[in-house]
Amino acid sequence: MSFTSWKTISALKEFRVAKFKQRRQIMTRPLLQQMKNIQIGGCTGLSFAWIQRHQRQRGETPANRIAYLNTDIAWKNTDYFASYFNNTKHHSYADRIASVAPTSLGMRHGGVVIEKNYDTYGSALQHLSNNPGHHIVMMVLSGKGISTNHVCGLYVDADGMKFFDPNSGEYRCTTGKRLDFFKQLTAQYHTYVSASGAAIDITFKEVQFHHVG
Repeated sequence: MSFTSWKTISALKEFRVAKFKQRRQIMTRPLLQQMKNIQIGGCTGLSFAWIQRHQRQRGETPANRIAYLNTDIAWKNTDYFASYFNNTKHHSYADRIASVAPTSLGMRHGGVVIEKNYDTYGSALQHLSNNPGHHIVMMVLSGKGISTNHVCGLYVDADGMKFFDPNSGEYRCTTGKRLDFFKQLTAQYHTYVSASGAAIDITFKEVQFHHVG
């Protein structure tokens, strides 16, 4: 199946330590064509799978972690997470994250902060400093013909931050570079290109950071 790739801007690439493009996988791998929850949207399942893998294999390199996410067994696990999430009966994405994270990942759902200032990311940065560990990041997206949510995974500690976006890969930055990273991530979504090739300026209505332990 032919499709258009969405390129990663060079300023964001500076932070990338392992490339991953869910669109290519979902549209070209026959196994994934059979997984309806992946076809609905794989980002939630992939982000949960990334967090679980990082939790279990802390010393693994980013390249090896991404290689694992590309295996058939990992995709079946991703489909399980996506199915669990999609079939959880709550009104909002945020409510489902709060419900599903403890039961599917074996982690607690802690504090959550909602960020709307994309010049400073002040609330988010303070929240991350106060709550080391894993976070589920939920972006509420808006653009021409688009009103949806996107989910990423994050880990933060005294050494810095790791961030997994299923649309482009795993990133790493020092504590002092977190704002720079988030600004470039915001800029990346302004350059969105759909699978059919349509260029759409996507903005964040809000970004939620859910601490899950």
